[in-house]
Amino acid sequence: MARSKGVTIAVKVPITWEAMTASTKQRLRQTVGRDTRVVRAFLGIIEQHEDELLTGRNRDRIDECKLHKLTMTALKVKSGYEQRLSVPHDLKVRFPRISQNEMTECRQTAVSLYESYLKLRMKKERRDSK
Repeated sequence: MARSKGVTIAVKVPITWEAMTASTKQRLRQTVGRDTRVVRAFLGIIEQHEDELLTGRNRDRIDECKLHKLTMTALKVKSGYEQRLSVPHDLKVRFPRISQNEMTECRQTAVSLYESYLKLRMKKERRDSK
């Protein structure tokens, strides 16, 4: 995935900055910055392991289960499942101040972004092959 080329899509969310205190603004900036770094880390891992993660008839979807196994350890598991004490890309060590739920949201965002990129890539390949 060429990050420096192509279309960049941004979503603007209206925020009433006047109603926010300075500390709230700072906290929001830090959270958004951290989440951006986590999403970029997930995109890098997806890009690196694309062949293993692609699934579906057209190979246009990312298997989130496999991505989870690449990035998150599992200490407490249900019976019948195996513990994962070490993983190739432990994002919890890299980003220690993020919760499991926030990590999952960032993973879902990265997967959605990459799946969108895959659809655009397939569309471009079809157009170029004519």
